[in-house]
Amino acid sequence: MPRSFVIDSFPESAAIYRNRYSIVAIDVIRATTTAVTALSLGHRIFTVATPEEARKMALEHPGALLVGEQKGVLPDGFDLTNSPYQIAEKLSGSKMIILVSSSGTRLIVNAIGLTPVFIGCFRNLTALARHLINHHQKIALIGAGSQFDFRREDQMGCAYLGQKLIDAGYEPENKRTASIVKTWSKIDPREITHGRSAAYLKRSGQEHDLTFILDNFDDLDLVPIMAGRELVLDKLSRPQAKIYEYAAPQERLAL
Repeated sequence: MPRSFVIDSFPESAAIYRNRYSIVAIDVIRATTTAVTALSLGHRIFTVATPEEARKMALEHPGALLVGEQKGVLPDGFDLTNSPYQIAEKLSGSKMIILVSSSGTRLIVNAIGLTPVFIGCFRNLTALARHLINHHQKIALIGAGSQFDFRREDQMGCAYLGQKLIDAGYEPENKRTASIVKTWSKIDPREITHGRSAAYLKRSGQEHDLTFILDNFDDLDLVPIMAGRELVLDKLSRPQAKIYEYAAPQERLAL
């Protein structure tokens, strides 16, 4: 069977590929970077689509931290905003985190089905690409996007992965996918500082997240995958990891 991949954007697009493709959800600034960072530090992390869902889950799990934003604003009752820097600098020990964001977590929730949903960001590009190449035939790389804008950092994340897939023999499924890879795969990661997402972080005094993302480029050997609403390590990539492992679709428990 020919191996192929497609690049798309926005949470609503996940329905096109769910149950047919292995999906990679990418929201570099900031949801997937926050999630991957939290997992790398030993926290349990769950994703939800709305603040209301987050509060409901928190009632069932006393002590869980509510982390996230909606349209850039910290929702009422939340402990931390959607910040990988804050997760790394302010949390000690192992916490249960319930994460929500305007686009990234909605994309993740929309993608969950019978086929694997992986989480990608600038921190785990090589590990994720290697795993996809070893185990998956048809792949959808989906950027979260925001307000009808396929943001440059998400196009770059998709393109970096897409180029690695092409180098391994995968075929882009359409001209748009090939064009995104050609346009963005060789761009310096620091280009993210010129986008709309970066401009918002600078205006709101959260530029430390940009620094964190760039200072930790491709530094993690992790393949995070969704098991129901929980983000875990894929057992095929890290069988020795003593952390909650990916379960087969029929074994997943929706929370």
